Amino acid sequence: MAIREGRWDCPHCGSRGIFGRHKICGNCGSPRPEGIAFYLADIEEEVTEQSLLATAKAGADWICDYCGASNLATATDCKQCFAPKSADARTQAVRTLGASREPTALPALPATGVSPRAFIAIALVGLALFACAYFAFFRTSSETAIVADKGWERTVEILALQPVQREGWALPDDARLISEREALYETRQVKVGDREYVCDQRDLGNGFFEDVYCTEPIYREETEYRTEYTYELDEWQVIRTEAANGVNGITPFWPAFTLTTDERQGEQGERYTLTLDASNGERYSIGLPLSRWEQYAIGDTVNIEINAIGGVSIRE
Repeated sequence: MAIREGRWDCPHCGSRGIFGRHKICGNCGSPRPEGIAFYLADIEEEVTEQSLLATAKAGADWICDYCGASNLATATDCKQCFAPKSADARTQAVRTLGASREPTALPALPATGVSPRAFIAIALVGLALFACAYFAFFRTSSETAIVADKGWERTVEILALQPVQREGWALPDDARLISEREALYETRQVKVGDREYVCDQRDLGNGFFEDVYCTEPIYREETEYRTEYTYELDEWQVIRTEAANGVNGITPFWPAFTLTTDERQGEQGERYTLTLDASNGERYSIGLPLSRWEQYAIGDTVNIEINAIGGVSIRE
């Protein structure tokens, strides 16, 4: 792993950018104190000098119990006051920097933060939309209404085999081929390996930093082409809809119909409605399930709820 030399600033005289190898400020002669913050310059070359590498790999500096000066991990006596290293001597902290170096294969897009003022504006817009939705769907008015009419309709779809055109990657046995071509079937990412990059730096606690490496997968895009078919086949399609409908007094029934040998019955549908004359002078139409529709007769008085967009429901 690559080793890089850090810098430190003297808290006594303010001298800045002192190389990490130096335990003494060259400007005022003060020893490097405990807890000093090391940092890397914007561009810091890798250390190759063997003596500096040995210093970096020796371990974190220890702090003299008597004068507080920093000393090499391999030193047995304080170079500032000559006091011997104690058995439980404190050491400079070893830490990993919080700012990571991400891979730079692709240019990074500029960050687009949201200012507090913009955040408040977005929140107010959201609150306004919520209020509109509340008044539109949840705020209701109560009215009474008279059942003015009852209506119903029942339908049955009639199906027949009809030619339809389809496209697909397989040709059904009963299909009639129209054309075929080679087309893009799939694009996928296939892992082909890993690459290593410098993602952080570890402060070694002695004025030097060690690169921290991370790995990320390398992918290759692969495309697959297959034969795409355009074909025609017969499918059951709606050719007509039989309907029966009526008003009050006629019991709902299903329409009568006759199927030819080439036809079959499709889906059934049913709708039951009440026409309501409300006390506010408006007329409303409401759909109900059959079981509820049968409970009402023309002339009945019902209580209804009307929302802001005209939706009506019967209040039980």
